[in-house]
Amino acid sequence: MEHANGRALSPKSGPSGRERKRARSKQNLPSDVSSLTHSRVDCTSDLVVDFKLFSSKFPDFETEFAALNQRQNSSLSSHVNFGFNVALTRAILKENFRLSLPSMPEGHLCPPVPNRLNFVIWLEKLLRLSNDATYFKTPGCCGYRHRGIDIGCGASCIYPLLLTTDRFFPDRKKEGRKRDWDIFTTDIDAVSTEAAIQNVEANGLEGRIRVALVPKTRRQVESSSRIDGSHGNQSGKTSWPGPALLSFYAFRTSLPAGSDASCDFIICNPPFYATVSEAASARRGDGRARTDMTCHEGIYPGGEIGFVHDMISDSMNLSGTITWFACMVSKKSSLVELEKKLCQKLGRGAVWTATFLQGKTTRWGIAWTYRSINGRSPAIRVVGGLQTFEVELTDDNQSDFNRVDEVVSRVCTYCDYISCLKNLDLSYCVKRNDDDSKVCTIARNANNDKCMEALVDVHISGNSGRFEVDLKCFARYATDRATIDLFRSQLKGEIRRDNRRWRRMLANINYRT
Repeated sequence: MEHANGRALSPKSGPSGRERKRARSKQNLPSDVSSLTHSRVDCTSDLVVDFKLFSSKFPDFETEFAALNQRQNSSLSSHVNFGFNVALTRAILKENFRLSLPSMPEGHLCPPVPNRLNFVIWLEKLLRLSNDATYFKTPGCCGYRHRGIDIGCGASCIYPLLLTTDRFFPDRKKEGRKRDWDIFTTDIDAVSTEAAIQNVEANGLEGRIRVALVPKTRRQVESSSRIDGSHGNQSGKTSWPGPALLSFYAFRTSLPAGSDASCDFIICNPPFYATVSEAASARRGDGRARTDMTCHEGIYPGGEIGFVHDMISDSMNLSGTITWFACMVSKKSSLVELEKKLCQKLGRGAVWTATFLQGKTTRWGIAWTYRSINGRSPAIRVVGGLQTFEVELTDDNQSDFNRVDEVVSRVCTYCDYISCLKNLDLSYCVKRNDDDSKVCTIARNANNDKCMEALVDVHISGNSGRFEVDLKCFARYATDRATIDLFRSQLKGEIRRDNRRWRRMLANINYRT
């Protein structure tokens, strides 16, 4: 069992440069981008994992733990076998969730509970956000559909089981929910499917969890005859249904004719490895054997990258049907590549990531949605750079009311100037607040939809000739951020009229007069 042991930093020395760099890299986000779309999840402190307690309550665990103690002569994890993993997982599920796991075929993946619970907690956060108009536009939203699809349930059926507990939407009773969540889960392995059904029935959850056997994807069929697998097509372009579409087709077929097939999510813990040799090789560092798992559970053409690329391709055909698509990945390099691809396609705010911490093991989550992003969503707020500055107008012949109008006029004049100079499709509107302050909103219009690609709220307030200008900037894509940087770099000088362009203009005017 892995424990989350933290190392305290000396108050005298403080974190080193390397440690600060590592801390920044864990966020995997630039310093000028909102970190709201990245979560750090660690549920280990909320779980009861007590070997002494388990030994007193669960005879199977007591037997396996005693055998483990006899085998070990160094670290505990080096001598953990399939039997101990199963006994520990059963004890954790029973003690913390009152869940049973009677069927666990040997050689199949026995998932670590903290790892999977971290993912469930993160998924719950995503689903809450999808109904929050602060983040997403929700016209005609009817709330949750209380349905989700799990790809690759394995023999344990761990995600659907955890999704039926109070850890998933823990306050649903307070919210007066009359409906429980229905989970449709699939697998391509008949043995895993049968075991999953037995585990569902043992917990009396047949009415909430449905298990179905689905066919392999075409790439899996083509690679299954090769000894060493295949890297497959990582471009995400395929005319054949991938894992998400195959699972969705099975779900839709299970519904009565004419029923709404919309779901709140499709989730998956994809196979990590691309080849048999990769899955069979010892771990780097300590040389331990890989976790027990079948080829279906551990191998996919292209590994986890290939699987998620296929899932992204499928999601384009399900964009109006599924709210969230979410996966867990084992490598940070995979997260970086997938996040870059999705952000280029969907923009910031529609792509969310997470770091799952459990002991010494770290996993990452990535999720995306095709829901329309609110133009002022905190998820796309640009942080860093120029946020506020002061302007002083000393014309004694003007009242504060007229001076505010003068500042607004200068902002609008600058918008017209930069739109013409850089060929930008900028628009602006002005709104007066109750306290006589004004907000000038500048937007760069999108070319492909009705959303704004970039938006800046310029809030102007003050009196006695001194005014404070506050900027709130929002951007979905990298090009939008470049537009905002250009706008902010000159706005201060344009309003104050003390930059080089205005100094030259005023000098020419004075010369002529």
